[in-house]
Order: sequence, then C-alpha cells, then structure tokens
Amino acid sequence: MRYTVILVPEDNGFSVSVPALPGCMSMGRSRDEALANAQQAIAGWLESEAAEGRAPLPETPALIEAGVREALEIIDDMRAAGEVPADRGYDLELATIQTRPSVPA
Repeated sequence: MRYTVILVPEDNGFSVSVPALPGCMSMGRSRDEALANAQQAIAGWLESEAAEGRAPLPETPALIEAGVREALEIIDDMRAAGEVPADRGYDLELATIQTRPSVPA
C-alpha cells in the first residue's frame, strides 16, 4: 500500500503527518529519518487500528488538500507564537511511502 505524507521542516528537523491515517504523525532530524520514522508509525497505526476494526481513510485529493490546509494553519499558529519567522515561506513537501502488508503470525 502507498500513503501520501506531508513533511514540514522545523528548526530541529521535520514533522510528518499521514492524512489517510488520522493521528498518525512522526518526526526526524533529517528528511530521510523523518520518512523512515513515518514508515514505522504507519505500520504501527495499521496494526493497532486493525485490531480495533478500523481502516485507513480513502486517500482522495480532498483528503490530501485538507491535510495540507491543516499543516499551513499550524505554520500560521507557529508564526503567531513567534516560533517561525514571518518572512519564512510555507515549506511543505508531499511524499509517498510504500508499506508492505504485515504477515499474520
């Protein structure tokens, strides 16, 4: 399976969110570390949510757009709090993470 993730650069690395998996987030000191950590977070989300009978949301353009909009709002909140300089752009990146289905024990 493939999931679109949203990477947001921060002072100490990158934060990552996965719109199709509500609440699935991760971070890392580098882009590669953030993506690797996100892959682990996705696997954990899929395993724990499947145990509760929940599945990922269908990945649609509207869902990805909502995730990007939320990330932009967070950046604006960080600007208002003085955590991000006002002249810094809206640095976001969309990436795709490929996951392998887990094998039942």
